Amino acid sequence: MAAAAVTDDTITTQQPDKKDDVDDLAPGHKILVQVDSVLPDILVVSYLRNGKTFQGALLDATKRLLMEN
Repeated sequence: MAAAAVTDDTITTQQPDKKDDVDDLAPGHKILVQVDSVLPDILVVSYLRNGKTFQGALLDATKRLLMEN
């Protein structure tokens, strides 16, 4: 989260250090993602943060096996 400072009736915003792109995320945190593609058992999503794009596939966790042997 950006911090705001007031100086001479001017508000400036200080951005957090970008080297720690995801250090403030932890298991259990909720984030908003963009859905890029939808298949019956797979969602492809993107997450934008500090100029980086994280992308991945979410699999239907209610299915036991994705492939038969």
